[in-house]
Amino acid sequence: MSRQRHGLVIAGIASIPSREQSLRIALASVADQVDQVEVVLNGYAEIPEWLCSPRITVTTSKEVGDHADNAKFLGMRKYDECVYFGIDDDIQYPPDYVARMLSCMERYGGRVAVGVHGAFVPERPGTFLGRRVFCFWDGLAFDAPCSYVGTGTIALGREAMPSSPLSLFTDVGMSDLFVAAHLKLQQIPVISLQRSANWLRKIPNPGHPSLWQRAQLHSVRQDAVLRLAGPWGTADLIRRCRGPVLEAFSTEVRVALEAADRIASGQMMPDGLRDDLVRMGSTIRGILHHYAGPHVDLSLTMEVP
Repeated sequence: MSRQRHGLVIAGIASIPSREQSLRIALASVADQVDQVEVVLNGYAEIPEWLCSPRITVTTSKEVGDHADNAKFLGMRKYDECVYFGIDDDIQYPPDYVARMLSCMERYGGRVAVGVHGAFVPERPGTFLGRRVFCFWDGLAFDAPCSYVGTGTIALGREAMPSSPLSLFTDVGMSDLFVAAHLKLQQIPVISLQRSANWLRKIPNPGHPSLWQRAQLHSVRQDAVLRLAGPWGTADLIRRCRGPVLEAFSTEVRVALEAADRIASGQMMPDGLRDDLVRMGSTIRGILHHYAGPHVDLSLTMEVP
């Protein structure tokens, strides 16, 4: 997909003063790959000189209020048509990041959200911490449908979001989940794309706990958002990806998804599907565990070498 096919390609990011150095690294890795970067500085006393660039637009929390992580979507309101990339100030992006993300969107028909840090949420999650994650620093052998992707590794069309994007958010520190609930409501497929390990790299920020680390200590707010937006699970993925989108996934992913859905619903495994599982063996065991759970007894569905 060319950068012109969906109009402008825009990136949005929000940051705080303690992460200025990692912000600089993150922006340097992605700014030349997009048409414009919308930067929101939360809590900065002044705008750093190094941010002065025709390709970078800076807004401060003094002007618009402090919207925390949600502010990465603030700049989206300025555009009627674009592909919008949410990026984070603690990730270093590869030189082919934007090109590969756009190509993945095209592969699945355009009306999808594509990301790297993906999560699968069981049908009725007991807690946010029970999701199963395709971590952005890990490799992934196949493009995989997922319940949602982290908003620091997301690309989606402008039409997928409300005209006033910040209207989605009723709290801070969990923009991933509010966007996830919205995309689910809109029946927009979400895809974690195939990549090698460390395609994206974490930028260390010692002494500054991430939103994920905070959620591990106290996830009540996250739990509530996921439950309200449910049910999730494999049935949700299949429903959102029905038709040409589902057919565009690899055979391995479609087999794993169907098998996991049958396991979740307690259905019998047809002989043909069982044969596919045996034939593919360890090739799909990892992705099947993401959908069916790490503790599922695969010997009930396939021969384990």
